[in-house]
Amino acid sequence: MSFLGLFLCVYSAQAFELDGIAYAIVENNATVVSSETPYSGDIVIPGAVAYGGKTYEVTVIGMNAFSDCVSLSSVTLSEGLKTIKSSAFKGCSALSSIAFPKSLYQIEEQAFFGCSSLSEIKVNLEPYKVGSFTLGVIEASEAAFDQGTYSTATLKVPEGGLTPYSNNATFGKFETITTFSNPLRINSVLYSTPLDNGTISVMPSIIPYEGHIVIPSTVVYEGSTYMVTTIMEDAFSNCRNLASVTLPEGLTSIGQSAFSNSSITSINLPSTLSSFGWYAFSGSDLATVTIPGSVTKILRGVFQDCTKLTEVVFSEGLDEIREFAFRGCSSLSQIVFPKSLSAIQWLVFSGCSSLSSIEILKEHHSVIEGTPMGLLPVADDAFDESTYENATLIVPVPSYEYYSKDSVWKKFATISIAITSSPEVAGEETNLILSSPSAGTLIIQSASSCNVVLSDINGKQFPLFSLQAGENTISGLPSGCYLVNGQKVWVY
Repeated sequence: MSFLGLFLCVYSAQAFELDGIAYAIVENNATVVSSETPYSGDIVIPGAVAYGGKTYEVTVIGMNAFSDCVSLSSVTLSEGLKTIKSSAFKGCSALSSIAFPKSLYQIEEQAFFGCSSLSEIKVNLEPYKVGSFTLGVIEASEAAFDQGTYSTATLKVPEGGLTPYSNNATFGKFETITTFSNPLRINSVLYSTPLDNGTISVMPSIIPYEGHIVIPSTVVYEGSTYMVTTIMEDAFSNCRNLASVTLPEGLTSIGQSAFSNSSITSINLPSTLSSFGWYAFSGSDLATVTIPGSVTKILRGVFQDCTKLTEVVFSEGLDEIREFAFRGCSSLSQIVFPKSLSAIQWLVFSGCSSLSSIEILKEHHSVIEGTPMGLLPVADDAFDESTYENATLIVPVPSYEYYSKDSVWKKFATISIAITSSPEVAGEETNLILSSPSAGTLIIQSASSCNVVLSDINGKQFPLFSLQAGENTISGLPSGCYLVNGQKVWVY
């Protein structure tokens, strides 16, 4: 009795034949099993089959499924197949070639033993690297093929798969291994198998990316157009000969460590980008970067140890900067936090030894029982003690008093007020009359009550001055040039 016959006896409701191929439903997927009539000719194993009102993915070629089918001349394996069980094609002496789909990851012992006519084995999935690991190489028993096949058949692999397959314990036994052009490697960029939603991703490559890489907004594969939406985890990691990468509009995510330790010095992030993975650019050679407003969170360590990073521009829309995001960016000298920012987590700017200017645009929006609402929250250890001692914190005029008293922000030894001529500073008064009738004295005449910012010509700022309508006198100033809400005046 065949395997199918036995299966029908025991599990009659879960075994069936369709288009001349026998199946058994196992764990909600379809397994190809042996048939009452031996398979012959040209067989196509579909990716899915319908039975009993349900559709099942065909994921397994079962044990002995095609064993001793001596008249089987060809078999086509569809995407979705994951495992070829032991002795599945044993003794198929007329089978001359086999192509493994990208989804296949396991071949068991003696699966192709006795396939004496087998002259070509093709592997379609190109291996790729994630960190220090090589993934995508089929796990095959060293006894999957017999010695005759290893000696006479040709193993064909994608161009990026030559080294990993040659070094593999099983596939390395093939005396002849050749490569072919991968249709998913387009203009030197490796792409993933497209998804049903019409999108495709940039993958890490065994062959390191180098030079100037341009990623298009769409790619064409097998006659269909797919939108490039993702840079996968580790895609450009450790690519030390990378000159530039052009990212397309339409890209929405950059994966974990995607550009870590790469030689990239600048990158234009598209306005469609919504997320970075952890450590996306950590340890890279980035010198400048602008975060688009579509990115609401900068996650853990995204720019950590970018020691050449001198400038980062945050856009309105950014909500949170998480732990270690800029840790160790020792060349970063100044930062401006947008009004939309609502949280800075721990150790975000630890090790940023060159920071000299931190400006906050966010103002408090109300005061309840003496407590300001809406100041920018920050973790106590977001900055190093040396930054609190040496850098200047610049805050909006209306919130100067409250930032100066905040439990964390007050740790900055120098807190200055942003010079602006906006109504929040000057009230409704724009024409101030300035004079210095005597040494060290500044007289400011104002038509109405308003606030003014006074600074010397070197940028040193004084606490906010609240003027009354009429003549206001400020005494004890050293001789020199000053700015009052941006207007110059000489004090004798």
